[in-house]
Amino acid sequence: MIFVLCAVHPTKHVMVLQNMMKLLTPGGRLLFRDYGKYDLAQLRMKGKHLVDPDAEVYMRGDGTLVHFFEMDTLKMLVEGISFDGEDTGDSEDKSGKSQPSRMRVTSLKEDKKVVTNRIRQLVMYRVWLQGIFTKLVGE
Repeated sequence: MIFVLCAVHPTKHVMVLQNMMKLLTPGGRLLFRDYGKYDLAQLRMKGKHLVDPDAEVYMRGDGTLVHFFEMDTLKMLVEGISFDGEDTGDSEDKSGKSQPSRMRVTSLKEDKKVVTNRIRQLVMYRVWLQGIFTKLVGE
C-alpha cells in the first residue's frame, strides 16, 4: 500500500512507481490511497506555500512537499508507465522480442468524507483517491 506519493515531487512520480512495480510479479497489485484535489489540506494552504505552480506542489510548515492528485492525471500517469530491463518481469513474445511490463488501473475512485469536530463545531471536507494498480505483462 502506498500513501506517500503526495510527498514526492511530480517530476519523480514515474520513477517512484517504476521502482515499486519492479518489486511486484506480473499480476501483483499496488494499493494506492492519497490526497485528492480540493482536500481540506489543500484549501488551507495559502499562496505562500505554493512551491511549484505548474505542478501544484505545496510545502507544509515542516518542510515536506505535498501534491494533490486528480483522477484523470493519476490514471494517465499509471497507465503510461512501462518498464525496460530484466528486473521488471518482462517476457518475450513468439518472435523473441522483449515485451515491457505495464500497469493497469484496476480500480480508481474518489473517497469524499465530511468530518465534523463536534467540540469545536468544525466541518471538514476531505478528499482522497483510492486505487488498485495491477502489473501486467506486455501483450
